[in-house]
Amino acid sequence: MLVNPDWLKPEEGYGPVDQNAFLEVKKEQVPQDALKVGALLQGQNANGQNVHARVVEIKEYTVMLDFNHPLAGQTLYFDVKVLDVQKAPIN
Repeated sequence: MLVNPDWLKPEEGYGPVDQNAFLEVKKEQVPQDALKVGALLQGQNANGQNVHARVVEIKEYTVMLDFNHPLAGQTLYFDVKVLDVQKAPIN
């Protein structure tokens, strides 16, 4: 049984692109092999939480990093197929 396809607006998915989630850092702070647009970086913030960033621009002395989720700002399309339906167990 195929359930109707569905679209999620950015606000319903990963949210809009947050302009405050961009950070410009000195080139020396980025590993040499990541100095290309589209490169993915991971590290930890001051609280020790893992963070991910994508290189979006390389300037003469700095690199612009995007900490938004990769799907932020995107409209998402889902095509869902239900394979099975079962009764919930009685506790």
